[in-house]
Amino acid sequence: MAEPPVPRPRFHDLVTADGTPYHRIARMPEAGLVTSTVVQTCVRYAEPDRCRFCAIEEPLREPDGTLPVKRPAQLAEAVRAAVRLDGADRVSLTTGTGAGPDRGARYLARCVRAIRAAIGPAVPIQVTCEPPADLAALGLLREAGTTAIGMNVETLDDRLRRRWLPGKARVPLAQYEAAWEHGVRVFGRDHVSTCLLVGLGERPADLIEGARRLVARGVHPFVVPLRPIPGTLAHRDGLTEPPPARVAMITEAVDALLAAHGLAGGAGMPRRAAAVG
Repeated sequence: MAEPPVPRPRFHDLVTADGTPYHRIARMPEAGLVTSTVVQTCVRYAEPDRCRFCAIEEPLREPDGTLPVKRPAQLAEAVRAAVRLDGADRVSLTTGTGAGPDRGARYLARCVRAIRAAIGPAVPIQVTCEPPADLAALGLLREAGTTAIGMNVETLDDRLRRRWLPGKARVPLAQYEAAWEHGVRVFGRDHVSTCLLVGLGERPADLIEGARRLVARGVHPFVVPLRPIPGTLAHRDGLTEPPPARVAMITEAVDALLAAHGLAGGAGMPRRAAAVG
């Protein structure tokens, strides 16, 4: 059964002190969750480097659409209003990848710090970015008030990485592993996550085995079905959604691994994984 549409949040009726409508800064895709892509551009978005399922820059083509870069003060205003008017109890920030070695993490830390100053310590804030080559950036995120972090690998199969994530595939899996390990030290077990996509041509047994290794590290893997949308190269290529039975089988196996290791999703972690696309 399809989920009911989320009502228009009340904070979307307001504008910031500089006159920017809040709907151009942050969204509420589900009750209680306020989200924003703080930088809506990515150094890998040009072909041939673009992840073939990614549409991060497409909203910039919409009239009155999202801002390319949300300033920390704008985010703080919008999130404070979402908490006050719509009962937001979780914040999730993501970013396109930047050119520096921190890959956008330091700007995320500035945004988190501004939001924390506006809403206080109670509301958890999760961020998502590529693993920074400069691992000190993870400590800056924690000091700023970040509760949990996602560093999404999409697939642990290097062959599929080269096919579907050609730019990100140049970041070795060893860098992801180092960032996950450091992230667990900084944020704690079950406060570091990654997504594993279903629908790229993976072998289910390999995906489940990869999830087992992640869970053993204290990293929470989310099983995410791929649903190609217009504007993505995967949609242009005619990629279709994975069979629901395959998604269900993999999800159940990974859920069992999470339960066996006591990983239920720490404070600030997503309550469920959304489909990509």
